[in-house]
Amino acid sequence: MIFLGIDNLTGLHNIDILGIQEHRIVHKEPVKFENIQGQTLITTSATRNIAGASIGGVGRVLSANTKASLAGVVPHTERILVANFQGNPATTVIVTYCPTNVEDEDKIEDDYDNLRRAIDSINQCHDGYRRFQWQNWTRGCKVHLS
Repeated sequence: MIFLGIDNLTGLHNIDILGIQEHRIVHKEPVKFENIQGQTLITTSATRNIAGASIGGVGRVLSANTKASLAGVVPHTERILVANFQGNPATTVIVTYCPTNVEDEDKIEDDYDNLRRAIDSINQCHDGYRRFQWQNWTRGCKVHLS
């Protein structure tokens, strides 16, 4: 399933946080934590479309070291998952599955409004600024704030 090969990828390349978009795992909990192969998988639930197929859901894989510094996880929507990590400075990582350009315009607007609210909920750094690092892919985007 989703972890096939991820242990090799994270181990070989020293990846501590791996964002996942559209994992399609349906579960009852708003956020689910699973320990798999010594790493932690954190997911929001995917949903079912009218045909019954699972769609959406975001998550992240954390190494054991990174899991130890996890301060909290907040699901803003099933498409936006925020994780806070202890440190100096503290770090917040947002994983989001952004709608594609074939989605309804209202859905796209709503999703970006929700992303803006998630960003606005993050505390500023001691100097009064938020620091952003965007990484965009064809089917999603990731925002890293510290």
